[in-house]
Amino acid sequence: MNCNNCGNDIAEGAKFCPQCGQEVEVQTAPETENVKEETKSTQVNMEAAQQKADQLAQKMNPLAEKLEGRDIEVAGRKFTLLQVILFAASAINIIACFLPFATVSFLGLSSSVSW
Repeated sequence: MNCNNCGNDIAEGAKFCPQCGQEVEVQTAPETENVKEETKSTQVNMEAAQQKADQLAQKMNPLAEKLEGRDIEVAGRKFTLLQVILFAASAINIIACFLPFATVSFLGLSSSVSW
């Protein structure tokens, strides 16, 4: 690094030029500025995501409260409506995993499901 006033070589991290005493301007590397901009962008994205999550939670809380209050009795056991919905969604997902391997036969016609 060189002094802007006299052109003398200055050691990295020096605050003043040893030759003329001029205060050294600290130059930030362009990479550092890029990192700062990316950090700001990431922080803005995280704040936006948090706001969306909060909005979604505000919308979902009343629904969850309505579902929690309802009980369904199956084979002598009580389940909340939310538990039943989650179980049904899980069962559908498990079935969907096996669809690529399924063969369908209807009225003597068979068809294999494939991608």
